[in-house]
Amino acid sequence: MIHPYFDVTNDPSIAGHTRELGESTLTDYAKDQMKNTIAALVLTAAKVIQDPKLYEEIKYEFDHTEK
Repeated sequence: MIHPYFDVTNDPSIAGHTRELGESTLTDYAKDQMKNTIAALVLTAAKVIQDPKLYEEIKYEFDHTEK
């Protein structure tokens, strides 16, 4: 599973789980960051789908990682 984190504030002084962070999610900056992250996930998925060897390497690592 890929769990991306991406900046929505462009301001490192804004802490997570705050009203300021929530308000920041409504900005054009946050929306652009989300679109960029979605694009990266789509391109990653396309690469994995098109490369069976890469898929097998990912699956092997996932299956053999201590959880």
